Amino acid sequence: MRKEILLFIIFLNSASSFCQMKIRPIEQLINRSDPGWKLVKEWIDSAKNKVEILPADTMKGNQALWI
Repeated sequence: MRKEILLFIIFLNSASSFCQMKIRPIEQLINRSDPGWKLVKEWIDSAKNKVEILPADTMKGNQALWI
């Protein structure tokens, strides 16, 4: 019983620490010097199935980085 309580307290402590992490600005989450599009383009070019590239939605893309 004591072991379970101790584990629960450790879990609560780590969960609260995780929730208190500050959200970084979008500029820190986007790598503009090496964006990765070249690699994705290589995957598209070598794909055996049809690939459709959809138009970018900047707002949704930015929100996805924070979720």
